[in-house]
Amino acid sequence: MRNGVGFGKTLRIGVSRTSLTLLQSSGWLRRRDSVVSDLQLTTEETASSDQIAAHLDAMLTDGKCRDQAVTVILADDLVRYFMVTPPRNVKRLQDCRSAAAMRFQSLYGEPAVDWQMEADWALQKPFLSCALPHSLLSVLQQAADKHQLKLIAVLPQFVAAWNQWRSVIKPDAWFGVAHADSLTVAAIDRQGLRAVRTTALASEHRQDEHWLPAHVKREALRLNLAQPSRIQLCGVLAAHWSAHTASSPPCERLDLHTVAPHPAHSAGVALTRTGIRT
Repeated sequence: MRNGVGFGKTLRIGVSRTSLTLLQSSGWLRRRDSVVSDLQLTTEETASSDQIAAHLDAMLTDGKCRDQAVTVILADDLVRYFMVTPPRNVKRLQDCRSAAAMRFQSLYGEPAVDWQMEADWALQKPFLSCALPHSLLSVLQQAADKHQLKLIAVLPQFVAAWNQWRSVIKPDAWFGVAHADSLTVAAIDRQGLRAVRTTALASEHRQDEHWLPAHVKREALRLNLAQPSRIQLCGVLAAHWSAHTASSPPCERLDLHTVAPHPAHSAGVALTRTGIRT
């Protein structure tokens, strides 16, 4: 007898440059999450599709994970975000896809053949596009097929967080998602998303209470946008990145009451839980 989706068990996999994490959730009325595996990775392992595949296969095998639905969350520094302005008088979705591929090649100096383009496609206004590496997507699909898992979604962390929090983002705010070693900031104005940028986070950035407000100010200047009145954040945040500091613009944490219940949980667990509605 299969013990899959019908029994209310689901999986979440988090993938970053430093970790590979597997969570299992169960329960209908009261959700319970358990950490099946939380593996720390080296740079060499992250760069190798074969090693990622081997680790993932071992995690799923050891956890006896079969016949379940799975959602994958990718750290933002594994993908590439960019804004695309559709051509004038565009009438077909394929025109938007072509524009995204051309924009990708212009920005990164390489064709998009090794990347899968996903976007909130729009015909009449600029839209956010995200490129996901085919090599990693192939590893995830092969693992799902081998263990008879139903791959529901592969979401970059920013997209998962944006889907969860966009309805409560204030009109005068920018939105940010922090991971262990990266920060993704969405510049927003009355026209909607204007830019999404992922920046590497060094340890000194987290220790400097003035770094984040200064970073946002620089981004506003670079994008020729008005500075936001506040920054609303979620993810693995430095303790002093909050509205209780005197920083300007002030920072507010959105997920204060929905973060993992155990503070000792790793950044990999926090990544994997992004987008969970409690």
